[in-house]
Amino acid sequence: MNYAIIVAGGCGNRIKDIDIPKQFYEINGIAIIIYSLKKLLSIDMFDKIYIAVNEDYYHHTENLLEKFIPKEKLNDIKLLIGGEERIDSIHNALEEIKKEELNDDDIVVIHDAVRPFVSKKILIDNINGAKKYGAVVTAVAATDTMLISNDQEKVTSIPQRETVYKEQTPTSVNLKKLIELENNLTKEEKSKITGTAQIFIYNNCDIKIVNGSDSNFKITTKEDLDRAKQKLLKLTQ
Repeated sequence: MNYAIIVAGGCGNRIKDIDIPKQFYEINGIAIIIYSLKKLLSIDMFDKIYIAVNEDYYHHTENLLEKFIPKEKLNDIKLLIGGEERIDSIHNALEEIKKEELNDDDIVVIHDAVRPFVSKKILIDNINGAKKYGAVVTAVAATDTMLISNDQEKVTSIPQRETVYKEQTPTSVNLKKLIELENNLTKEEKSKITGTAQIFIYNNCDIKIVNGSDSNFKITTKEDLDRAKQKLLKLTQ
């Protein structure tokens, strides 16, 4: 089975011009989360897709699904309440998936609701990579010199650019392995997690890189939102 989790529980407020979580902001009359979901549906390779949302937007998301997703696809989509942090939303989704009859070769693809431009190739490469290696993360090589600052004031170190990658999503892994490793995390480790790949790093497990794309950007800032608007406007012209 190929499962997917769309993480959509955040209520980030970095974009001051909008009064709704970014994933529910509408571009051309369609919420960003729907664009992302449709990308996953477009490859027709997922048996079930789980969407973890903030409780305050549960019914709103239900309405979006009924409005924009074909009825024959709705049975394959499970809506659930997310958690306070990203790792909590993933945990809640895994608890739902565990109600299924799991197999050793099941995989799960975890994607951000605010990355609506993920390509079919990236999704397919993730699925194939997870089946082959057990764990893969989408990433792009850093093109700028990166700086490390421990106090956010002065430069602590400068890593070699050739060794630095920018993490994207999806992250795709063997389902049973993820459940096992997630259960092994300490409370401190959970508090530091910002990406799914860290679950494997904290457990000293290998995770391979799948090539991402600069187009697969996360909508975080107003500049990102403006860029998304421009891209989606071109796609509908």
